[in-house]
Amino acid sequence: MSLINCPIHGQVGLHPYISKALGHELDIGSRLKVADIHKVRVEIYDDDEQLSTNDYYLLSGEVSADLALIVIRNEKDEENLLKPLMVNFKGGGYCVRCFRSFLSNLSE
Repeated sequence: MSLINCPIHGQVGLHPYISKALGHELDIGSRLKVADIHKVRVEIYDDDEQLSTNDYYLLSGEVSADLALIVIRNEKDEENLLKPLMVNFKGGGYCVRCFRSFLSNLSE
C-alpha cells in the first residue's frame, strides 16, 4: 500500500482506484450524489483462479453507464478492456480515510 500525506489525516494509505476527475471534485468540495459516482469492478484471473478483485470509482460521465464489471483473463483483455479505463486514473488516487468518509456521507 502506498502512503500519502493527507492535510486532514496526516500520513495515511492511498486509495489508488479513485479517478483523477473524481479526486478533483472531492478536493474542491463538490456536493456529489450517488448518481454522480460510478463503480467498476475489475476481476483478474489466471486460468480459472481469481487473482484479484478491485473496485474503481469514477465520475458517472467518465465511462459508459452500463460498464459495471471488467473480467481480465489474458493480455488481450488487459489491453482492450483495462488499459482504456486506466487513462482516467493517471494522477488519481485519494486518501483512504477521506474517501471512506465521503462514501458514508453520500446522499441520494
